[in-house]
Amino acid sequence: MASSEFLASEIQKKMSLNPKLTVKVLGENEVRKLGMNLLLAVNRGSTYDAKLVVISYEGLPGSQYKTAFVGKGITFDSGGYNIKTGMYMNDMKIDMSGAIICAAAIDALSQFNPLANVVAVLPLTDNRLNGDANTPDAVWRSMNGKTVEINNTDAEGRLILADAITYAIRQEKASEIISIATLTGAIRIALGETFTGAFANEEKIWKNFNEASKEAGELIWRMPLHQDFAQNIRDSKVADLKNTDFSGKAGSSSAAMFLAEFVEDKPFIHLDIAATAFVKNAPTGVMVKSLVEYILAKQN
Repeated sequence: MASSEFLASEIQKKMSLNPKLTVKVLGENEVRKLGMNLLLAVNRGSTYDAKLVVISYEGLPGSQYKTAFVGKGITFDSGGYNIKTGMYMNDMKIDMSGAIICAAAIDALSQFNPLANVVAVLPLTDNRLNGDANTPDAVWRSMNGKTVEINNTDAEGRLILADAITYAIRQEKASEIISIATLTGAIRIALGETFTGAFANEEKIWKNFNEASKEAGELIWRMPLHQDFAQNIRDSKVADLKNTDFSGKAGSSSAAMFLAEFVEDKPFIHLDIAATAFVKNAPTGVMVKSLVEYILAKQN
């Protein structure tokens, strides 16, 4: 099974073979200096260091506009102290699908030499248990500055994505954010294994990505991103946010709203691939084609 250290090394090796890409890997000390405490909190139970892989394609040097792909890279998810039961822990090696899809997409799109600037930001860790693991009731300050109360250690993907989104905006100067993650079981209940759930904070980015997915032949379905779904993650008495809404209602939307708390003023689309990334015991590579098509279409 891949660890964060192994996966970061393998991505770096492969992407370094592509002269059109630049890749860097941030280790735990660098991540700590940046204040990426949500990523580090998830990593506390691991025997492997957290990594942040950053892959850049610069096809339009004169432009300041940059698209960021941000992919969840949980190499194995036990659930932490809110531990998963056996059947739900099976196949949790696929919880890194978002990161792999982002890496594959930026590698593929570079072959078309698009006149665009793109960065893929991939936070990597596993989510395991030990005596120092992240606990419910812990409060952590994110890279963004917002504090987060942990009320569910099994809602770890949104934590590492939140810090990675902030990194993309503040360190890479991203103009728009596309996050992709095996984020919620709720999306499977809503859409089955047929459609990827898509959440957008602006009509323009939704319209453009929807058209790209149709051109790519991949099915997405727009899900609601509405302030009502943030009420229960904003009611912490000890922090700015909770990481989970335990109401049992619209779980995929409340997770997307958590991410939206960190995008600042940027156009944002989130793709929940929890049900579409791994079908019939095989990875699908879902959304690679749509991400590539989205960037290619921006030139027209």
